[in-house]
Order: sequence, then C-alpha cells, then structure tokens
Amino acid sequence: MNIALKQYRFKKHGDLLIDKEKGIAIQENPQKFDYNEEYFKHYESLENTDSAWKINSGRHKILEEFYAHNGVVDIGIGSGDFIKSAGPFTIYGYDISQKSRRYLLDNGIMFDIYARLAPYERVSVFTCWDSLEHFSFKDQGMFLKRIVLGTHLIVSMPIMDDIIETSKSKHYKPNEHLYYFTRQGFVDYMVKWGFVSMKIEDFEMKAGRENVYTFVFNKVANESVEKQIKEAIENSSSNTKFFKYDDSEPTKETSEEKPKASLFKRKRKKKSYIEDNES
Repeated sequence: MNIALKQYRFKKHGDLLIDKEKGIAIQENPQKFDYNEEYFKHYESLENTDSAWKINSGRHKILEEFYAHNGVVDIGIGSGDFIKSAGPFTIYGYDISQKSRRYLLDNGIMFDIYARLAPYERVSVFTCWDSLEHFSFKDQGMFLKRIVLGTHLIVSMPIMDDIIETSKSKHYKPNEHLYYFTRQGFVDYMVKWGFVSMKIEDFEMKAGRENVYTFVFNKVANESVEKQIKEAIENSSSNTKFFKYDDSEPTKETSEEKPKASLFKRKRKKKSYIEDNES
C-alpha cells in the first residue's frame, strides 16, 4: 500500500475499504486485470464519434492552457485517440496494454514511466485521462513521487457524489478501478503527494459522460503540503479557491490563444524515447 493510503482510517464495505469522512474508497484485494486486445478494440470503436470529438477538444484546450516549454506525456493512451488528435503537439505516452505499447513503439513516442533513467525532468505536463484510478497502489505511489517539482498533472476521473454508494455507481469496476473519490476527497489525496489543485472542469460531462471531472494539479513539494495549505487558507481567504474545490461556473475566455509548439520531436522509428536517450 502506498504511503498516502496509510494515512486513512478505512472501514470495510463489501469488497471496498472506505474512509467516508475523507471521501475515498479503494478495492480491498484487487486481482490482476487483463488489458487485452478486446480492451483496445473497445476504445478504438469510440474514435471518430461526436462524443470523442467533444472530449478531445476539451482535453486539448485545457492542455494548451497549462503547457509550458517541455514535453507532454499521456499515461494510459487507450487506442491513442488523444495522441492522434494532438494537432501541433507532439505527445509521448505510456500504457501497459501490449497493443497500445506497440503503437507507441512503432511511432517512436514511448515514455516508459518505470525506466530507471526516464527523463521526468523533461516533461511539462502528464495527462491521465481515465487512468490514474487503474494504477496498482504501489505503482501509483511510484509515479506520483517521481514527477518533478513544477510539473502539471491533468487527470480526468469518475467522481462519487456519495462515497458510501460507490458500489452502485456505473463507474464501479472491480479490479479495473482500484480507487474512488469524492471531488474534495481527490483534491485532498493529491495534497498528500505534494500537488495543489489549480482547476476543476466538467467539459466531459457536458460531452455526455456521467460524473467525470477533469482536475489540473501542480507539484509544489516532494511531500505532503497539508500543513502549508491549511495555514494559507487560514491566513488568506483569497487562497481558498486555489487549494479547494471551486464550485463556481468556469469563466469563458474572451480571446483565443494560439497553442504553443512542442519541443519534443516526433521520431518515426521503432525505438522508445528512453532507448534513444540511453544510447
């Protein structure tokens, strides 16, 4: 179990362990899930639909807002639809599905998050569209810990209105989804890994998805920042929205900004990004 999860007081509810007060549930004894070719084909079948276009448009818009000077890495690429629709962005990726990995390797855009020399410092933004809740407890902790200070992490995730009712949700998927959160529960969980919440969006729900929110985090410390956040909120009410869930309507942009070009170069060869930089 990762370090952050040890800080909760879980109670058993069926096959889930739930901390109702903190808005988090985890699967008690997860078994290995098979991300096979059928799984890949399911996501492939969703490509080129009206819903997929709306979701990817929203994802790229929020990515452009927080993209800086370094690369973008998508964790859990599915069929690669987000990467394929990247436009001016060059997006690297990682996945445990063999079919997805083959796509990344064939296009020279593999970023192996588990590699010892993985260049985390070259990444400006990691995206986890419906993937962070799939990580094993140990692997998720490793990934969040290795992200360097100043890096943004954008996560889309199904959210529970009532954590006790998790097993009744359409998003309850034993062995596939290992974590479940309320909105504030997820924000508070990420604080334990040194991340602060910058923004929360609901564009995927407007595109037809049920209770799927998008969170933007920035890593500000290599340890929990709960104490600093509490002090900041107590000292200045203006900081509350920065650290806590903002329930107000998103502000509409009055002007369009051109997306920034990526400094990552797409390499059309059968080698991973890590292999290129270790040779």
